[in-house]
Amino acid sequence: MRRPQKPPCESLKPFERISSTVNALSLVYSLSSWGVSWYLVMMASVLHGVVQRLGIDHLADENNPPYQVRTLNRVRVRARLFGKVADKPSRFWVEGLPGHRLALLLVVLVHINFSCENPPYQGGCRGVSFGFPTRCPPQDIPLHPLRRANTFHLLVVPPCGVSGCSENSLAVDRNALTSRPSPPFPWEREKFLEELSPRVPLRSTRGYHLPPPFGTWLEFSSAMASMNSSSPALQSPKTQSEIELLFQEAQRDFMKGDYSAAAKRYERLVTLQPNSAEALSNLGVAYHMAGRIQPAVDALQRALRLNANLLPANLILGIDLVQLGKAEQAIPPLQKVLQHDSANRDALLALASSYFALQRFDQAAEVYRRHTTIHPKDADAWYGLGLCFEHIGEATARRLSEVGKDSAYHYRLVGEFLMEQEAGIDAEEAFRQALVLATADQEGLHAALGFVHLRQREARQANQEFMAELQLHPGNLEAQLGLAALAMEQEDFATGLKALCAIHEADRGYFRTRLSFFISSLSDQSQSKVVDRLQTSLPAQTCSPVIDFLRKELTSPESIVELAEAFGSSALDSAKPAPADESAMTMARALSQSGRYAGCVETLQQGTTATTAPALQLAHCACFSGQFLVAFEAAKSVVRREPQNAAACYWQAEAAKRLAQAAFQQAVSLSPNSWQGHVLLGDIYRQRKNWPLATSHYQTATQLKPTSPAPFLGLATIHWQNGQNDQAEVELRKVLELDADNPQANFELGDICVRQHRFEEAIPYLKKNLARHPDLLAGHADLGKAYAALGKVKEATTEILRALPMDRYGDLHYQLHILYKRQGQSRLAQRALAESERLRARELQNHRRRIERPTKPGGGRQEAEGSKP
Repeated sequence: MRRPQKPPCESLKPFERISSTVNALSLVYSLSSWGVSWYLVMMASVLHGVVQRLGIDHLADENNPPYQVRTLNRVRVRARLFGKVADKPSRFWVEGLPGHRLALLLVVLVHINFSCENPPYQGGCRGVSFGFPTRCPPQDIPLHPLRRANTFHLLVVPPCGVSGCSENSLAVDRNALTSRPSPPFPWEREKFLEELSPRVPLRSTRGYHLPPPFGTWLEFSSAMASMNSSSPALQSPKTQSEIELLFQEAQRDFMKGDYSAAAKRYERLVTLQPNSAEALSNLGVAYHMAGRIQPAVDALQRALRLNANLLPANLILGIDLVQLGKAEQAIPPLQKVLQHDSANRDALLALASSYFALQRFDQAAEVYRRHTTIHPKDADAWYGLGLCFEHIGEATARRLSEVGKDSAYHYRLVGEFLMEQEAGIDAEEAFRQALVLATADQEGLHAALGFVHLRQREARQANQEFMAELQLHPGNLEAQLGLAALAMEQEDFATGLKALCAIHEADRGYFRTRLSFFISSLSDQSQSKVVDRLQTSLPAQTCSPVIDFLRKELTSPESIVELAEAFGSSALDSAKPAPADESAMTMARALSQSGRYAGCVETLQQGTTATTAPALQLAHCACFSGQFLVAFEAAKSVVRREPQNAAACYWQAEAAKRLAQAAFQQAVSLSPNSWQGHVLLGDIYRQRKNWPLATSHYQTATQLKPTSPAPFLGLATIHWQNGQNDQAEVELRKVLELDADNPQANFELGDICVRQHRFEEAIPYLKKNLARHPDLLAGHADLGKAYAALGKVKEATTEILRALPMDRYGDLHYQLHILYKRQGQSRLAQRALAESERLRARELQNHRRRIERPTKPGGGRQEAEGSKP
C-alpha cells in the first residue's frame, strides 16, 4: 500500500517570534514498543525557516495515527540567559512535529553556538538552560558554557536511560566561569611533582605539585554518560523505571557534592545493568570525586573494556593512574583523549605529569609547551614547564661532568655555579682552570673572572680581567657589562648608565636577559644608591628604556618576563635550501665578536645548521641574545649526533637553565599572589641573599598553602645557609611531617645533626637522602663523619672515599688519614695526610688574600677609585 504524501510543515509561526541568535535545533524523542513516550527535547531559538533547511518537515504526518501532532503539544522548552532573561517567550507549543511510527533510539550530541548580538549584553551572556517537564526537577539545570570571545558553546547530553552515550563528550570547557564552587579534589597531593634533583641548596619549589586542573566540567561528568541497557528488551517496565529513578537520584547527589551517595546509587545501577559502559563510567567518576581512587580505576577499566571510546572514562582513568604511581599505564588513555580533543587542558596537564613522573622531562616539556601555546595564561603549565627545563639542565650538566670532565666547558659551568653560590675562591679556581684548558673558545672567561673578583669587592683585579677580555674580544658585552657594574660600585653612575645604554643599543635581548645577573653582582649598598639615583637626577643623554628596565629589576624582579624571545620558535629546519656557507659563518662570527648576537642568529637561520660548527655558533649567539629555545634546540641537535661533544652539552645546559627561569617568571607574573608565586619569589630573593624579602614571601606561602612542604623548606634553607641550626631544624621537621621522604630536608637535617655531633640521629636522615640521590657528595661526607665518630671505621672509609672529589680544604683527606691509621695502613695514611696539608695550605693562602686586600692602606674604596675604567 502506497504511503500518503507527507505534507509540508505549515505551522512555523511560533518560530517567527524567536530571536535569531541561535543557529541550531534538535528535537529528539522516542517511543517504546509499549507506547510509552520518552520526551527528550533539546531545543533553542532558531532562524526562521530552519526547520525546512534541516529537512525535518516531513515528520509532520497527520495521517499517521495514533501518533498525532498533539502527542507533543505540551512539551515545554525554556531558554534564558543567566543574569538577564531574554525578550522571548518562556514557552511555546511545538505544532506539526508528531512522533514517527518507528522507535527512535538516538545518541544525542547538540552543540549550540550562542552568539550575543546585543552589545550591551555581550559581556553578560552566561549560558542557556533547559527544563524537561517529565524528566527533570522543576528548577532549571545550569549547563555551563565554554566562553570564547562572544561565542558560547554548550554541550548537551540527554539525562535519560534510553539513548546512548556520546563518545565525544569532552567539549565542555573546564575553564568556564561558574557560580558554583569547585568540588573538593581528592588528587591534590603534595608529592605529585616533587623535585628529584640533588642540587644543594634549593633553587626552586621542592614538594611542588600541580593543582588539580579540573574546573566545572567534573560536576557534569555524570550527565555525559547516559544510561543504556545492553538488552532493553529483556527488562521489565518496573526495572526500567527503577533504573531511571536511580539515575536521576544519582545525578542530584552528584550535583549537591554528595559523591559517596551518588556512588552508592551508581553501584545499584551497575547491579541492574552490569554490561552498561555508561553506568560503570559514572560509577568510576563518582568514586574519583569521593577520593576512592583504586575503585575508580577498577570501574573505569571495566567501562572501557565495554566501550573503549568513552572519553570521560579515559581522562579520569589516566589522571587516577598517575596518582597511583602508574604513570606508564596512564599515557595511552590520555593520548586517546587528545586524539579527539587536542586542546583538552586536563588531558594535557595529566599527560605532562605522567612523563614528569617517569623522569622523561623532554617529553613532559614538549607537552607543557604545547599546552602553553593553546593556553598561554595557564600558570600551572608554566610552573611545570620550568621544572622540566630545570631537570633537563641538571641532567645535561651531569652528562657534561662525565663526557667532558677535563674540558674547559666543564670548569666554566662549575665556575658559574660556584659564583651563584657565592663560593668566590672556588669559582676563581674553576675559571682559571678553564682558561688553561681552553684552546679555541676562551671568549667570556676573563669577564667571568672579573665578575668573581667584583663580587668579592676586589675592584682592581676585576678591572684587570675585564680589560683583558676586551683586548682579546673588543666587542664582548660581558666585559662591558662588568665595567658598567664596576662604575656603579664606584658611584660613577653617569659612566655606568652610559655603558648600559651602549650595551642595550648593541643587543637589546642580551641586555634584558643579563640585567638580573648585573644587579646581583652589585653590593647591597650600591643597589640602594642606584635606586635613589634613579628616583632623582639622571644624565640628560641617558636612554629611557635602560632606566625603565633597571628600575623594574631593582624594585620588582619578577615583573620582567622576556617570554616572546625566550620561547621563540627555533628556525632549525633541515628542509632549508642550503646550509650555512663559509661566508655566512664568517659574518656570524664577526657579528658575535662585535656583541651583536641577534644579528648573528638571524644570519645563521637563513640557512640550515645541520653541521656541528654552525649549530654551536647558533647556540652561542642565541643564548646571549635571549633566544633560549633556539639555543637549546641547536645544541640538542649536536648532542643527538655527537653525545660526547662538551661544547654542545654546555650550551644545552645553559639554555635549559635560562628557559626554566623564564618559565618560572612567567608563572609568577600570571599568578603573583599564588603560593607557588610566593615560593618562587622567595627563591629569587634568597639567591640574591635578600633574606628579609625571601623570608616574607616564604611565610606568605605557608599561610596560603600550609599543607605544602615547599615554603617551609625555603625558610629552613635560609636558616641553614646562615648557620641558624635551631631555627632551621624547626622548619625542617615541619617539612618532614608533610613529606617524610623529601631528600633536601633529610640532607639538611642530617647535616645539622652532624654539626651538632648528634651522629646516631644523623645517619637515618642521610641514608634516606642518599637512597634518592646517591651522587650527592656532601651527603657521603656527612655520613662518613658520622660513622667515624661512632667507630664504624670501614663504613666511614667507604663514604669518605666517595666524597673526596669535593674536598677543597683538606678536612676529608685528614679524616681519611685517621681512618687509615686505625686500620694500620700507614702508607695510605701518609698520602692522605700530605694531600690534606697541601689543600689546607692553599686554602690558608686564599683566605689570607681575601682578608688582607680590603684592609690595605686606603681600603677597598681607594683601590677601586684608582682603577676606574
